[in-house]
Amino acid sequence: MYVSTLSLLLLTSLTGGWASPLEKRYFDFDNNGVADRCYQICELAIRCLLDDGTWTTIPSSQQLHSATSTGPLSFIDAAEQTQATSDISALLVQRTTGKSSSSTKKASTTSSHSSLPTGTLPSPSQFKADKGDKWTMQYVGDLKFTDTLQKEGLRGDNCRTSKIGDKVIWNCGDMMCKNDIDTCGFSYGPAFYGTDDVMVVNTTDIDYVQSNDFSKPWSGDKAPQAPWRSWGMYSSNVAPINSTHGVVYATQFWRNAPDGSTKARGNTVSSVTLGKNKPIATRQGPLLTGPDAVSLGLLAIMRADDYIYIYSGGGPSRVMVGRVPASDDVFDESNYEFLKADTNDTWIPGIPNADSMEVGATTADPSGQLGCDVWGSVVYNNYLQKYVMLCGLYLQFVNMHTADTPWGPWSAVYQIAGGGNITGSYGAMMHPEYSPGGSGKSWYFSIGPNYEFHMYKVTFDY
Repeated sequence: MYVSTLSLLLLTSLTGGWASPLEKRYFDFDNNGVADRCYQICELAIRCLLDDGTWTTIPSSQQLHSATSTGPLSFIDAAEQTQATSDISALLVQRTTGKSSSSTKKASTTSSHSSLPTGTLPSPSQFKADKGDKWTMQYVGDLKFTDTLQKEGLRGDNCRTSKIGDKVIWNCGDMMCKNDIDTCGFSYGPAFYGTDDVMVVNTTDIDYVQSNDFSKPWSGDKAPQAPWRSWGMYSSNVAPINSTHGVVYATQFWRNAPDGSTKARGNTVSSVTLGKNKPIATRQGPLLTGPDAVSLGLLAIMRADDYIYIYSGGGPSRVMVGRVPASDDVFDESNYEFLKADTNDTWIPGIPNADSMEVGATTADPSGQLGCDVWGSVVYNNYLQKYVMLCGLYLQFVNMHTADTPWGPWSAVYQIAGGGNITGSYGAMMHPEYSPGGSGKSWYFSIGPNYEFHMYKVTFDY
């Protein structure tokens, strides 16, 4: 079905307060009386399944979850509120080709540990047929927290892991206890230390989750203005700079307007240090970028050799790959470069806009696109001796790609899971810190339906 003009009918509405970041919504694009099924994660683009079986993406101007203005003290409320309404205009995302000058640099790949077992994946089609024989996926249980927050039912959006020195760091999205912010408060992105068990996060002696807010506004940031009433942050995972310091990115926005809209502010970059009881993210100055830039590291970031690699949604292949030297260079926008689209190792200086088609990862998938939406993980896997990208797509699938270098080119899609409990879930995050023996032969990933976090274990036998 070709849609030349999209007419949008919103059939659901918010009642206020804090709602799930995952919303099922229905729109009638072609006025044929058939509601097209759509999903939206937080304030990001809306994915819709049309009645001809194809998917389309529309930008969103309406927020689908927020915290109430009477929430915890960590919220900054504007002095005035104005009632506003917003119309959502639906546009098909078009794929175009961009051109730009480039500079080239090379980074070596990570070497494997020769004493560990290794294996080679077959083709994606054979891999799918091998499930249950040459590889397995097992549901392990739901992620647990210690002490009061476990008893009160802490839950939320998504939780990533990383490591600085010998400390495992879990940093998450919006979190609260059960569905009541009065129980343990609300945080737009807390961070905690891990334990020796992949199934348990250390939240001992924490009564209110906002006490562990991670990426915070800087003192010089302009406070939310009416009609927006509070901050929002979408954080990357953490990547180590050395054994005591790391880096984390966040997309800052204003949220919680009466009409549910948000206003992008730009990307932040923070230095991460190891506090006594929790990891600490410290801004080093103003926003790194303006509001039009791509959301840095929303898919993932990773340290490889002398670089921090940054994976973000967008571009002709759905994924942009950038990098910056793993040093204080991370605090200067001029030090970043992004992989030029349809090239294997040509880099364009600077941080692109979110709608840029000049930059993007390459893939062997026949579609020319990686099977990724928004959140995921990129790690080096010792068993495969390759970099692995894990991500979700359409809230229906968990997909994997592999590559010999941190920037690709990436393999065709290997489907890890689809349907069942995966439907409606998002934020597929790998936890390589807990791979038995560090081999990568078995590894864990979690995925969140905005309630508990489901944990799975994947084991290869190739």
